[in-house]
Amino acid sequence: MCGISLVLHSSAKKNDKGLISRSSGYNDFMKDSFTAGMLRGTDSSGVFQIDVNGKPYISKLPLPGVYFATDSSATGILDDTDESPITVGHVRAATAGKISTDNAHPFTTKTRKDGSYIMGVHNGSLNYWKFDPTSKDYDVDSEWALNLIAEEGADAFESIEGSFSFVWWDSRHPEALFFARNDQRPMFLLRSSDGRSILGASEAGMLSWLADRSSLNVETDVYTTEPGKMYRVDTRQEFLVIEDLGTLPEAWGRSRNTSVMTPAPLGNPVLKDINASDWNEAMRKLRDGPDKKPLALVDDHYDEWDFNGDFYNEEKMENTRMNKLIDGTKKALALGRKRLASDDGVPGEEEEGVYGADAWVSPMYQPPTEWYSNEGTTKEERELAFLDGSYGVMVTYQPVAFDDDSAEVVGEILEPGDARNALAYIRGANIIEYTEELKDRMVQAVIVGVANIINGEAEYIVSPLTEEGEKGVLALVA
Repeated sequence: MCGISLVLHSSAKKNDKGLISRSSGYNDFMKDSFTAGMLRGTDSSGVFQIDVNGKPYISKLPLPGVYFATDSSATGILDDTDESPITVGHVRAATAGKISTDNAHPFTTKTRKDGSYIMGVHNGSLNYWKFDPTSKDYDVDSEWALNLIAEEGADAFESIEGSFSFVWWDSRHPEALFFARNDQRPMFLLRSSDGRSILGASEAGMLSWLADRSSLNVETDVYTTEPGKMYRVDTRQEFLVIEDLGTLPEAWGRSRNTSVMTPAPLGNPVLKDINASDWNEAMRKLRDGPDKKPLALVDDHYDEWDFNGDFYNEEKMENTRMNKLIDGTKKALALGRKRLASDDGVPGEEEEGVYGADAWVSPMYQPPTEWYSNEGTTKEERELAFLDGSYGVMVTYQPVAFDDDSAEVVGEILEPGDARNALAYIRGANIIEYTEELKDRMVQAVIVGVANIINGEAEYIVSPLTEEGEKGVLALVA
C-alpha cells in the first residue's frame, strides 16, 4: 500500500513575474501530506513538479515522509507548490523491489523515439507482470507499468492486472496531469472554492483534514475519479475540470472509447447522499482494497518507525508543529483504521481508540475519549454507533431547536460528508445551555450513539466537546 497526494493550479492567470500566485497554504498542504501519509507507507518518499514553463523537477529518497519533507532536496520543490501548476507526492510501502532511491516513486520512463517520456506514481500492487518479457529491465512493478503506459497509452491497461491508482505527467502534454485507477485503489479530489485549484490524496479524511489545517478555502464535497476510466486535468484552463477520456480497455469488460474529450465536473460526491440501506456495501467499495487485520494497523511498517535510531536525524523532530502534526495524524488516521475485536464481537466500552471495522471513509478527526462524554446513552445506542464505524468521530454540528419534552437539543450534522444533513441530538441539555452556548452556532461535537434508524437512515446522538476537548482542538490546529 502506498499513498499519493497532489496539488494542481490553473496557469491561466499569472502575476507580473509570469508566475502563478496562490496561497502559501498549498505549500503547507503538500509538506504535511508526507507526514500524514506515513500511515500508508514509510519506506520511501518522492515528489515531482512541473513549473509554469513546463519544466519538470523531481526528488525522491528512501526516507519516511516526515524526514523527506524537511530534506533540502525536497523543500526547494515543496516551497514552490503555490507557484506551480502541477505538484505530485508519493509515499511508498515496498511490495516489489528493494528499498532504494532508484525504486522510490516517482518514476521517469525510458525516452520514446520522439524524445518524450512520462513521469508518474502508482498506488497498488500488480500481478503477473514478471511474465512480461520486458519486466527483466525493472525491479519494481510500478516502473514496468508506467513504461508500458508510455509506449502503449490506454491500451497498456489490457496487460496491467492487480490493484492500481496511477497519476502521471506526459512531456508531450506538459500542461496536463493524467489519472487512471480500478476499484481496488482510491483517488480522492477536493476543489478550491474559486475553482482554480484541485487537491488530491489517497485518503479522503486526510484530504479534508489537511486542507482545513492549511487554512485553504475549499468546497465541502470530496470527489473521486470513477474506476476503469482515464482522466485528464488541463491546467491551462482558468477553472479546472477533469476531462473524461473514456473507459479503459476490455480488462473490465467495458468497450474501448479513449477519444472522448468532453469536459466534465469532478464527478459525483462520494461522501454525500449515501443510501443507508446499502451503507456497508458503499463503504466497502469506497475503502482501499487490502484486507484489514484484527487489532493491527493496516500498514505493517507503522510499528517499526524508529525515531530513536541512528538512521534518522532527531534534530528534525524538534519542531513543535511537526510533532503535533505527527501526533494528530496518528490519532486521526491510525485509530480510525483499527478493527473491532473482542470476545463477544462488541468493542469494550473501556477500550480507548478502538473503532468499527466499517469506520467511515472520511472521519475529520477521532479524538481521545476524554474529549467527550457518552453519559445519557444506552449500551445498545453505543453499540449501533460502533457497528457502523461512527462512534467517536468528530463532526461539525448545527443546533436547530430545543425540545422541552425530551430535554434534547435537535440539530443536524454538517461535516463530514458521510452524515451530512443527518438528524442528531444532544442529550441532557437545558434551555439555558441551548440559548447561551448552542443557539445559532456551529459547534464541534463527537458521535456517541445511534438514537434511531428510520427507513434505513440513522439519527445520531452527539456530545459537545468537553473543556479538555476544546483545549485539545486549539492545540491541534495551533
